[in-house]
Amino acid sequence: ALRGGEPGPNSTMLRVAAHGAKDTFTLLTRSQYCNPGWNFSSAWTEAASRSFPTRPSYTTDTTSREENKQTVESLYRLSVDVKKVRRLKEWVLLQDVAYIQEIAGILQEMGADETTIASVLERCPEAVLCTPAEINSQRALWQSVCQNEKQLIKLIEQFPESFFTSKFHENQKANILFFQELGLKNNIITRFLTSAPSVFYNPVEKTKN
Repeated sequence: ALRGGEPGPNSTMLRVAAHGAKDTFTLLTRSQYCNPGWNFSSAWTEAASRSFPTRPSYTTDTTSREENKQTVESLYRLSVDVKKVRRLKEWVLLQDVAYIQEIAGILQEMGADETTIASVLERCPEAVLCTPAEINSQRALWQSVCQNEKQLIKLIEQFPESFFTSKFHENQKANILFFQELGLKNNIITRFLTSAPSVFYNPVEKTKN
């Protein structure tokens, strides 16, 4: 928790909530006056480049397993370039369970057309390994910082892996709340979510540090 009267960067952070995103970055930069060795830009770059937990691992051995025919057929029906998926991430086609129709249905509910759905699943085929419950939770979370579902589906189309990394949902939620409490505008938070998503995989305590 941030408390009043504490010296150093903490006192700077207390003033953030009263300003917009532009002023926020100005304040963060000016905090170097109190601590000349601290730089927000370099600190953010360092945080984004650290080793964070990755997506849940799946069996990637393609030598002794057969493709899931139902998965392949379902992707074909959605006009997904299965050859591209097979070339880049064939292991997705080997999994016993996939939620292709369910994930496509959720994207369609959000306003995605057939071309967009096919593009998303080609670029991020592991999306079909997420459960509908996980994706609906991600949908609600990202909607909380997006203007509308039109903006959300555009972000998903541009950065599908950022959205479909659902394993760290609770950490993402806590980090979003933390940035909102600092006074960062939602458009800045969405930029962070898409350009440096791994930062949100960390427990919020590490983000604060």
